[in-house]
Amino acid sequence: MGKEEMRVDKKILVVEDDVITSEEITSRLQNLKYGLAETAFSGEEAIDKAAKTHPDLILMDIRLGTGMDGITAAEHIRTRLNIPVVYLTAYTDEETLQRAKITEPFGYIIKPLDERALRAAIEMALCKHKVEEELAQQKALLMEVFENVQEGIALVDECQNILFCNPA
Repeated sequence: MGKEEMRVDKKILVVEDDVITSEEITSRLQNLKYGLAETAFSGEEAIDKAAKTHPDLILMDIRLGTGMDGITAAEHIRTRLNIPVVYLTAYTDEETLQRAKITEPFGYIIKPLDERALRAAIEMALCKHKVEEELAQQKALLMEVFENVQEGIALVDECQNILFCNPA
C-alpha cells in the first residue's frame, strides 16, 4: 500500500460558509486521498461536529458569515478538544493575523487554494500535532516519576532560586 492510499484514514472536518468553496475543498481532499469527517458552515456547528466526530484535523475558514467566526471557534476546539486547525482564508490583514496567531494554528493557507500547498499544510499539521502529543505523554510520564521518587529533587536557576521541587 502506497503513501497515497494510507492518507484516507485521516479524517478532516471542513468549516466553510460558502457551499461552492466547501464542495471545492471536499473535492480536493478526495483527490488527495483524505477522508472527510464532516462539513460545517458556522463556528457553532464546527465546535459541535468536532466534538461528535473527533477529526484528525480541521480546515477552518476565518470569516464565517453570521455568528461565531473561525478564530473563536478554533480557540474553543483547540482548548477543549485538542484538534489541530489549519486556517483557510482570503484575509491577510495584520489584525486577522494577530488574532489567528493567538489560537496557535497549525497552518494558514491563503485562498484560492493550491492543491500542493493544501497537501503540504495538512501533512505538516498532522506531523506537528503527533509530535506535540508524544511530547505531552513523555512530559506526563516524567512528571509522574519526578513526583513519586523517594528522594528530594529541586530545579534551581543560576541564582539558586527554586523553580520547581517534588514532594519529597
